[in-house]
Amino acid sequence: MNKSRKLLLCLLVTICVSLWWFKSSSLIIRNPFDEGKKALTFGKDYNNGTVARENTGKEALIFNNEDAPHYINEAVATENRKKVAKIMQPWQTIQIYRPNVDPMDMHWSRNIKQLRGSNQTDWIERRVKSCAVVGNSGILLGSNCGHTIDNMDLIIRMNLAEFGHEYSSDVGSKVSFTTINREQLRLVLACFLNMAKAGKEEVPLGNATTPVLSTECYTFIKKFRLLNDDVMWLFKGRLPGLQEVLSLLRKRFGLGFKFAYSPVDPIGPSVKLWKFKAPTSGLAMYTAATQLCDEITLFGFYPFYTDSYNRTILHHYYEPELKEIVVHHQMPLEYKTLLEFKKKGALRLLNNCTLSGKEKHAES
Repeated sequence: MNKSRKLLLCLLVTICVSLWWFKSSSLIIRNPFDEGKKALTFGKDYNNGTVARENTGKEALIFNNEDAPHYINEAVATENRKKVAKIMQPWQTIQIYRPNVDPMDMHWSRNIKQLRGSNQTDWIERRVKSCAVVGNSGILLGSNCGHTIDNMDLIIRMNLAEFGHEYSSDVGSKVSFTTINREQLRLVLACFLNMAKAGKEEVPLGNATTPVLSTECYTFIKKFRLLNDDVMWLFKGRLPGLQEVLSLLRKRFGLGFKFAYSPVDPIGPSVKLWKFKAPTSGLAMYTAATQLCDEITLFGFYPFYTDSYNRTILHHYYEPELKEIVVHHQMPLEYKTLLEFKKKGALRLLNNCTLSGKEKHAES
């Protein structure tokens, strides 16, 4: 047998052995966002997981996390914070405009000297103790996590998610910051920019007037009203016309929320540190939160359409039904990274606050 044949035979044997080992020992996470692609596979000892079969015959993931850490390991949390701080310091994480600053006079800067010179914004110079970063997965429905979330020192919600009212018991009724993504911002500008520049047809409403709005535009107004005097946070740059629309929302609709931006977009540090090409807003907010608070608890971070009990999980808890959504993120792999952080004690993952009559940190 010549040398090339020996090499080929060795390669085939290696592949066969590897496939046998992987088949007998791997943990499979099905990616429900793309049913046509291969399942993701991880080692058998990962997070003490086991594989279960759905009624459909497809493989889904069951987590068994009873012996996984539910506490914050201060050393590990500090290590992650220091990694982020080398790229994004607290003042670069968020700048909050003071209420008396006219939106048309807002200065945007990434330079600390200019920021101090303009004297328009504040930031969190001293970290708070506890922080809730609330994701939007339907896994929170029925979780009874509202009280736990509302008791955190700082509450970050994402992408103008609804909260309070019928969602109070599961996601809480308080907020410190809520993010708005660029797509939502484009829709807001489409709704209100022309109105800001040229006025709009009005209809009487008692002694006042209110602009005629489409259903979509009125929905934005309702979401903005949830903020009261809390903070709407644009962490991804800005778009032309934003200042005019902010001025309109304040003066014409009486909205008193504060506005904030990030001198350094936390997406960048998330790419560099956690090695994802297109990080989600959730991962970006975890990255930012390392600079704002000592102990971080993530709620509603769950990227699958079924849970460990084979129940259907809505993509967003505030949607009436399951929708097929095209995503460009590596959400199951991000989830794996967050689970690894949890296992080390860098953060908590909490999606169920009802088991055994007390809070339980779990992934399903």
